[in-house]
Amino acid sequence: TYLGASYATLFPEHTHRVVLDSAMNPALNYTQVRHDQAMGMQDSVSRFIADCGKQADCPLPKGQKEGLAVLMQLIANLDQSAYIGANGKVLSGGRALGLIESFMYTPEDGWPQLRRLLASSLRGDYQPFLEAAHSDALMVNPADSPYLSVMCHDLHDSRDTDLPAKLAPLWKEQAPLSGAGR
Repeated sequence: TYLGASYATLFPEHTHRVVLDSAMNPALNYTQVRHDQAMGMQDSVSRFIADCGKQADCPLPKGQKEGLAVLMQLIANLDQSAYIGANGKVLSGGRALGLIESFMYTPEDGWPQLRRLLASSLRGDYQPFLEAAHSDALMVNPADSPYLSVMCHDLHDSRDTDLPAKLAPLWKEQAPLSGAGR
């Protein structure tokens, strides 16, 4: 939407009508966009945890803090020691987080799939999670290349190389699962 809005602004004579779905504010800088994404993702994860508690097949403990702690521990465990399948594919904490975040975009069918994958992983069977993390279900990373090619080159941002280290603790407090980034 950023690229479409920019094009329409730069070349109004070549633009008759434009429909932009989920338009973002082009006045934002990249730091604000990433912060807002982390906050939005944390909200989605919180809604997933709340909904999970209402489902018979929920593998998470009741409560936001408890459910979030289990997700964070799963990711931390995989960061410490990635699961490597028989085919050599790897399930790291970062890849697991990417899959969890991917399922947040499709609550109707993604949340039930995530509950099943979490249930098997929490029993020690990571293979289904690994397979899903190397399938089309992982939609966060494939979208990053075109997204980043527009956002990183065209949005205003700080050139302060110390800024990420300064912001990470604050963002992690505000959005514990993915606020500090990976």
